[in-house]
Amino acid sequence: MYYSDLTNQDYIAQKEMVTEAYYLANTKYYALIAEVAKTDSEFKKLLFNGMSQEEINLFTIDKTKINQIKLENSEIIVQMETSDVTDENWIETSNELYYQFVSNNQLMANEYSYNNYYDFMSDKAYMRDYTKADRLKFRQYLKDYIIPLFNVVNQKYDNLKKQLSAEQLKYFDSFYNAPYNQLALKYVQGYVNSMPKTLKAKFNKIFTEPTVIFSDNENSYDGAFTGKFVYYDTPFAFFGKNRNDALTVVHEMGHFGSFYYFEDAELNYDIAETHSQGNEWLFLSYLNDKLEETMTEYIILKRLCNGLTEVITCSIVDMFEEAIYCAEEPYLATQYEEVIQSVISYFGKTDLTKYSRYIKMVTFSQPVYYLSYATSELVSISLYCMAQEDASATIEKYRFLQEDVKKDLGFVSMLAEAELLNPFQQEMFTYLTQTFNPSISQVA
Repeated sequence: MYYSDLTNQDYIAQKEMVTEAYYLANTKYYALIAEVAKTDSEFKKLLFNGMSQEEINLFTIDKTKINQIKLENSEIIVQMETSDVTDENWIETSNELYYQFVSNNQLMANEYSYNNYYDFMSDKAYMRDYTKADRLKFRQYLKDYIIPLFNVVNQKYDNLKKQLSAEQLKYFDSFYNAPYNQLALKYVQGYVNSMPKTLKAKFNKIFTEPTVIFSDNENSYDGAFTGKFVYYDTPFAFFGKNRNDALTVVHEMGHFGSFYYFEDAELNYDIAETHSQGNEWLFLSYLNDKLEETMTEYIILKRLCNGLTEVITCSIVDMFEEAIYCAEEPYLATQYEEVIQSVISYFGKTDLTKYSRYIKMVTFSQPVYYLSYATSELVSISLYCMAQEDASATIEKYRFLQEDVKKDLGFVSMLAEAELLNPFQQEMFTYLTQTFNPSISQVA
């Protein structure tokens, strides 16, 4: 209910009450587990069967301080989510809140014997199997390939828009505008029905399950997300009022379907975002021979502009977070804007206010997460490219990532098992550039 109306004080109070109750119960549960670990009982052997000593140590760590930190952070996040971004003092206020948030997260990482929260989240929460050296290569490839490609794509997109009438743009944007209309829904359902039987069955459930909420409240959370009710072994999804367009529905559908195979704790998040963003790009591939040619070109160019922008922006977010959390000496709240300026300059960007606001809005709700959006988006775009050559084989690779890939692998290893390029290979960047430059040049 909280996300359906962020202005409702009762919902805010309920969220805070439930969050506090959860962390209290969680603390007591893990305290009991720690006591069991001290015994020599048969139950202990059963409970920890198959776990390494490192896993047991992590499982039995005292959660009292950790959950207190998480509770404090939850209150900070509520302050951010309900804050007025138009307030002239918002940047200063958000920096102070972020300083508290970062300090808490660093303390939490220390409790898990990590020097910083960035490495802790990368290893334990997101299960990333790539290194700092890989990230540095990735950022350099963005500068060498993706930013120049974006400049070309964006120019072609602008040229095409100028050739279209207002009526054409309104019609073409039916796939991007919320709520999704009957035209867009028709093609979404056609796409779903074209998928392999198992994916078709799971994807269709997003329209029928009671655990999926499409909010029409003006004050609802301006976003969409998917998760899993572990107790009921059932996925859920939420769509805010402005986030139930066709492409967002297809995006969340990718997450929704994956939770019938993966438990949340098993899923590395780069692959999770490949499930969702990859589904968007396969949907666009499906549209290629279904729509009038100019409409298809417009939709693809717009989504490609959005996708490359996302890759660059999310990499900016990640580079900022790594700088903040991995600094030898903690940055003060008053220094955050300098760090942001340094990061955006690296990528050739200049709009400090724009990026500062965006970074603050996303790093509270999903700390150290946004690199997963960037890496997975490139893999997803490559799925579109591959589908132009062999749609059936590409869809089978996507299905494999959804339903058959080994669950204990990391992102790069999962992609290798599916015989897909990974975003730390230069080959990925040359492939995307070579694929899109010829097709894009035909649009103008």
